[in-house]
Amino acid sequence: MAMTNLLTILKRTDHLEESFLKNPNDNLKELENIIIEQEEALRFSSLSYADCYSLGVIVRDLYAKAAYTAPIVIDITLNGHQVFHLAYDGSSPDNDAFIKRKYATVQRFRMSSMRMGLMMAQQGTTMPAKYDVPAEEYGAFGGGFPIKLTSGIQIGVFCISGLRQIQDHCLIARSIAEFLTTKQ
Repeated sequence: MAMTNLLTILKRTDHLEESFLKNPNDNLKELENIIIEQEEALRFSSLSYADCYSLGVIVRDLYAKAAYTAPIVIDITLNGHQVFHLAYDGSSPDNDAFIKRKYATVQRFRMSSMRMGLMMAQQGTTMPAKYDVPAEEYGAFGGGFPIKLTSGIQIGVFCISGLRQIQDHCLIARSIAEFLTTKQ
């Protein structure tokens, strides 16, 4: 991916986060379109287990640099195998439960959990009502992102839990963009 495209994605990610934090019910379609752009742009030519570790280190460093005060859990799964998992002091098993729900949403619907949440809000419904899935197993809130190859094939899921949903989502997007800038 060209550097200019990644910079554009990062700027749009900043706009997404800022807009959603100001008013989560405004411009839902515009926010969904930004997330679709992210999902299409933030793809990998290849990704190894070692790359997932590097990606996990990047998100750890971005989290520290942003000076968030809420503890988080980071989880990266590749081909059904959990290859990176980091729980910060102060996080709880509840964070892992949220990650399982985000993972299930991304794995089944092949889109970010944040995008699913925006779609449900625009349609005035919920995942259990629309898709007949158990609410305790699926989550339509930010923090789950598909790991896809440039071909569009999904090979994994990247999740964060602990911040506000838009912050979880945008931290993932920024981490992938930084990884792609430095590694590919």
